Amino acid sequence: MISAAAGVSIAYVFMRMLPELNEAGRTFVDATAHRNLPFPELRIYTSALLGFILFYGLEHLVKWSRVTGRKNAPGYGGGDPVFLLHIGGFAMYAWLVAYLIVRSISDRPLPILLYALAMGLHFLSVDHSLGREHGDLYSRPGRQILAGGVLAAGSAEFWRNFPSGSDHLARPCFGG
Repeated sequence: MISAAAGVSIAYVFMRMLPELNEAGRTFVDATAHRNLPFPELRIYTSALLGFILFYGLEHLVKWSRVTGRKNAPGYGGGDPVFLLHIGGFAMYAWLVAYLIVRSISDRPLPILLYALAMGLHFLSVDHSLGREHGDLYSRPGRQILAGGVLAAGSAEFWRNFPSGSDHLARPCFGG
């Protein structure tokens, strides 16, 4: 199952994401044509590369933590900086993926469905990896933190589209 999820995720990257990055790069170049930015055509790919490097570094940090026996050290727990960075990084990633799904929901349904399927399978493998790496620590607060990232994405898109002038409807919910 993990291999199938990884295969679907990789296929999604090559079939859908790279062409979208190319389109986003063209849009960025057009939108910033009046500015004097160095290498504007490479900025989108550079951002993607930096994201990849960030997660590679995060995984390398977790591996280093495992090799040095950090999990067996006294005081290891929910406040461990490596655990917090690992879960926090994936919570931001889950937020971004969920936000892009919710934000694009009114676009063409088939690509969004395929994206949601690919990311759902990908997150099954992420869940398995995080559970194997952090054990009970991931099972208790870790999953809730990741779920919170997904819920925050839905909330962010809801509030972004909240009709102006209708804030009086939300005031009772927030004690205003």
